[in-house]
Amino acid sequence: MTSGLARFKCPEQVVVLDSIERNLMGKIQKDRIRAQVAALTP
Repeated sequence: MTSGLARFKCPEQVVVLDSIERNLMGKIQKDRIRAQVAALTP
């Protein structure tokens, strides 16, 4: 994956979630997703 990309463009990690948190308007709640990812990573 990194052969054709600059180092800063390649993600450090990939986290797969079962579902994406959305509000009543259907917008993704990025702050809650960030909190979930922070809880998963050491």
